[in-house]
Amino acid sequence: MGHEFERFDQYYKNIKIEHSDIRIHYLNNSVIAVYGEYINAQNIDISIIISKETAIQKAKNYIGAKQYFSEYEILPNSEIVICNNRFTPEDTLFAVAYKITLYALDPFGSYFIYVDAKNGNILNKISKIYYDGEKNRSIGVADTRYSGTRNIITTYKTRLFGLPPYYTLIDSIKKIETYNLNKNGNPHFYQHQFEDNDNYWSSTEYHNNKKDDAALDAHWGAMMTYDYFLEIHNRNGFSNNGKTLKNGVHWGSSGVYDCDQAGWFSDAYGDYWTILCDGIQCDAYTALDIIAHEIGHGVCQFSANLVYQSESGAINESLSDIWAACITHYATPDKQIWLLGEDIGCIIRSMSNPKSYGQPDTYGGTN
Repeated sequence: MGHEFERFDQYYKNIKIEHSDIRIHYLNNSVIAVYGEYINAQNIDISIIISKETAIQKAKNYIGAKQYFSEYEILPNSEIVICNNRFTPEDTLFAVAYKITLYALDPFGSYFIYVDAKNGNILNKISKIYYDGEKNRSIGVADTRYSGTRNIITTYKTRLFGLPPYYTLIDSIKKIETYNLNKNGNPHFYQHQFEDNDNYWSSTEYHNNKKDDAALDAHWGAMMTYDYFLEIHNRNGFSNNGKTLKNGVHWGSSGVYDCDQAGWFSDAYGDYWTILCDGIQCDAYTALDIIAHEIGHGVCQFSANLVYQSESGAINESLSDIWAACITHYATPDKQIWLLGEDIGCIIRSMSNPKSYGQPDTYGGTN
């Protein structure tokens, strides 16, 4: 009941028509509005002449970059779509096309390129770099420590005095910021940005003895957690009102510079943190299930606000475990769902067999 919306894509002979977008607005189960763009596409020849490889080369020639992310220039693959020539709006004819994703390194750029599948003509170019006010919100490529190569949202920043610009781990829309705490226990005073000069956060640069690639998992994991709560529960972040989440990687405390721990922390300055250790017996505490678990405590804080002791504390922990499983399945369904911590080499809990890791499987039971 109340306001509800449905959104539809348009297809012709099982091929998606780009830029069509039909939305239906309901109020109390009655249609009150239909709007969007319907494409009157008929009698389109969907036969393909040129190969995908030729289309990719046409797209690269059109962009003209000196260098591309060679392993990641097609993510995940080219896609066959139907579109018209957006460079000449008066052209109403529609054609079957390759939709190519390109990530250019020099100069940096990220694009969708539409290549006519018959003659190789370029029909459209759409930038994948988004602007948010004065901040340049960009799509980066990150070689994470635990979840392979992923797209992350970063922010492009300039420097004074002609110094080169850089990218940092800040998503200004989802309000996720990831910082280096430099093995200190006070995240408010010892936060430093992670910086990258080309927005390709590669394993060559970040898979080092400092475990800096753990920051990439923390950032991407927080993004996936945000997406899960928004898409599945219609919740705007952990607070449901857009508060900023900060990830503190390389966390420690006074006199203790390494630890096996992760936590949720809200400080006196009104900041909300996941605080994440590098690990001593375990690897860095930034795997997806751990990030999701800790942000789950933030969801609990801003909803049920369960006291963190005794039975209410146990329910608080259990809800975080459940959300960790849900988010793991949402973002990486190929991963183990029912174990917490397997990516860091230290299984903390099993939800399928709790007793095997020293946890009770019934209320008041063993362990």
